Amino acid sequence: MKQGLRDHVIQFVKNKYEDNAYMDVRTQKMIKHWTTKSTENNEEWMNEKTKANFLEILELQRDYLLELNKKSEIDEELIRTQLYQIDLEEERLKII
Repeated sequence: MKQGLRDHVIQFVKNKYEDNAYMDVRTQKMIKHWTTKSTENNEEWMNEKTKANFLEILELQRDYLLELNKKSEIDEELIRTQLYQIDLEEERLKII
């Protein structure tokens, strides 16, 4: 399903902007990224060892932010936003 969604979007954008003349740089990069991802083997991209390492890094980031939050120098809302991003990334890893 994910592969089909990626392929569908890539084909749509390529058809809409056939000559790439009207496609902005960010869209071109996004299409290149999706095309690369669609040709990769998911096992090579994220195996259990890589996932464990990634989760460890996320936990390290969370700990850093929690320590930073103890100091009142940085707006707590900014820290909360970053913690939320870490939570989202962890949830994403669970479905891979």
